[in-house]
Amino acid sequence: IRGLAWPAVLVGMVAQSA
Repeated sequence: IRGLAWPAVLVGMVAQSA
């Protein structure tokens, strides 16, 4: 994972846990 991919991954993980 590089660059702007990190925010997308973080948002995805938060969305799944929410």
